[in-house]
Amino acid sequence: PRDPGRSVAVMRDLLAASRATTPAQSLALARKVLTAEGGLPQQIEARAAIAASPWSRFWARYEPTASLRQLNCPTLVVFAEMDLQTTPQVHAPAIAAANRDACAVTLAGLNHALQPAITGAPSEYREIATTVAPEALSIVCDWIEKVALA
Repeated sequence: PRDPGRSVAVMRDLLAASRATTPAQSLALARKVLTAEGGLPQQIEARAAIAASPWSRFWARYEPTASLRQLNCPTLVVFAEMDLQTTPQVHAPAIAAANRDACAVTLAGLNHALQPAITGAPSEYREIATTVAPEALSIVCDWIEKVALA
């Protein structure tokens, strides 16, 4: 099995590549990261193309707290304790500062995809049979019911 720390480091490097000034620079940086990681040339090219795609480049630059500051409606923000992509320790304070009315919850034992996790590494997502943990669905449904009846 892959080292979860290494998987996260590669993801961070690919995200940095997506933030490059031009698509060509994103592609070149992503190729460099993925070549160092190893793999078949066609896999490297496919993953590098994704990192340089318009969607990846947009997402790498997107600042969610700017959008959250503009909301004036009830907002639920769900964090997962084992999320290595959007860590609650880093992101929860930014969310609270951006919108003090937002309700933020952190769910224990779940990963970024709200699945019960062992390590939280993205490489683990496809191995977990649960699509979304029932407790995550309950939190969201209960919150919607509470807000709708308020």
